[in-house]
Amino acid sequence: MKLWIEDKAYILTHDSIQAILGSIERLVSDQYEKLPPTVKLAAMAGVRAILAYAESRESDPIKKKELRPIKGVDPTLHLVKMLLKAVGEALPHVECEIGTDDNTISNFTFKHESESRGPLPFNGNVGVREDNGGETAGQEAS
Repeated sequence: MKLWIEDKAYILTHDSIQAILGSIERLVSDQYEKLPPTVKLAAMAGVRAILAYAESRESDPIKKKELRPIKGVDPTLHLVKMLLKAVGEALPHVECEIGTDDNTISNFTFKHESESRGPLPFNGNVGVREDNGGETAGQEAS
């Protein structure tokens, strides 16, 4: 990840990104553990439903298995880990720009390094999105 602060570039290494994501995971986990048991049970039920739905829509057996939490693992924390993993895979392909005015942040933007402005690559495979002029199957440009 490249981080720009006041027109000066900084590179966040893989280890730095992992350390940041680990800190976020610990923070979320600590705060989650402080929730009342009834709230955690409701969250678990909702997350189980989301993961079951995602698993039913997935055709790849390996990805299906990744969606299913290990027996005894809280599904909410499993989902947090999955989301942070996806963020960690995308961040090396992102630039962040921060501008400041005196002691405040005045500008904070993220942009994808790809010139094609395609979706973020989650596996390091930077593909080029095809521009079909807004026409897709069953849709015509007007």
